[in-house]
Amino acid sequence: MLYTQRRMTRMNDRGEIPITAFVRDMDALTDPHFPLWRYRDGEFIRIMQEFDPFPKYGPGTYFYPAYSPSVRINNRGNVLFQSQLHNPDFDYQHIGLFLYNDLSGVIEELAAPGPVVWEDEEYRLYAVGGTLAQLNDHDEVLFGGGIEGPGVDDTNEHVLCVQRAGKTVVVAREGMHVEGLPDGVVIDEFKGRQFNGTGMVVFAAALSGGGLDHYHDTGLFVTDYVGNVRLLFQEGDLFDVLGDGSDCRTISQFSLLDPEEANNGRQCLLDDYQLAMTIPFLWGRSALFLLDLSAYAPPPCPGDLNHDRRVDQRDLGELLVWYGRDKWGDLDGDGDTDAADLGILLAHYEATCE
Repeated sequence: MLYTQRRMTRMNDRGEIPITAFVRDMDALTDPHFPLWRYRDGEFIRIMQEFDPFPKYGPGTYFYPAYSPSVRINNRGNVLFQSQLHNPDFDYQHIGLFLYNDLSGVIEELAAPGPVVWEDEEYRLYAVGGTLAQLNDHDEVLFGGGIEGPGVDDTNEHVLCVQRAGKTVVVAREGMHVEGLPDGVVIDEFKGRQFNGTGMVVFAAALSGGGLDHYHDTGLFVTDYVGNVRLLFQEGDLFDVLGDGSDCRTISQFSLLDPEEANNGRQCLLDDYQLAMTIPFLWGRSALFLLDLSAYAPPPCPGDLNHDRRVDQRDLGELLVWYGRDKWGDLDGDGDTDAADLGILLAHYEATCE
């Protein structure tokens, strides 16, 4: 008899869904297995399971059965999951984020313990959190983590990171002050977060310091295209409901749900920089708003497919992979990847965008 305990996540636009399971042959009383599958077109496709080898770190390295039950799949069919790696030479717990590439069938490590930079100071990322990690359609990942290094303590060790173009970037850190907050007020704890296909991050955070009371201790923030964190609003601020100044209400305690928790798109950050969000007000009233965040969006960068603000061999390689196959190399907005898109890229090759 086969015993399974399945966990699933949100389906992508192609009808695919990743499934993790706890599997044991109860008749043979064998040790349990923890495979990761993707369900597509009526069949289960095995991605990995514990004790599969991972040769990046040499012979004897394998996936250890400690990966997160929370997995993500994007509209390319690529699957993000968290796992621990075992190697007898490791002197630390190695937990990373991994991406299964649907096109090649290869698993690559996207984020792992190692050096990161924050405000020109180098730290070590020792924890890579996968439970709330988010994957967009360009294989960029938003995740939380912990750092250690100079001046780090329990008030400022947690960070939000984005992995893009082969690099992990810290975009926000607990203990940081953001322009627009009162003097002495800092980010105390990250709450919900949203991540769109362009790499924009919106997150809510609990605030502390500066004599705050519980009517003003939550903020909503956005990262602009050069990585700066900007305050959108704070609990206790006045919100112009109609946009003409005739109906201003006081923002009450609010939350920003992660995509896996948000129901029916009532909270989501769209690729056109619109944030759908319910905002509650004092005295028990709330409303659903569509907030325009295009002021924080980057200027166009023709030919840049991986959002690193450069047009180079990475973009060319990406386009050629999808040439004549799918829309992921589309640069002219017609929904496919063809000679017109190649012409745009070559016309801007080696350009750097501000």
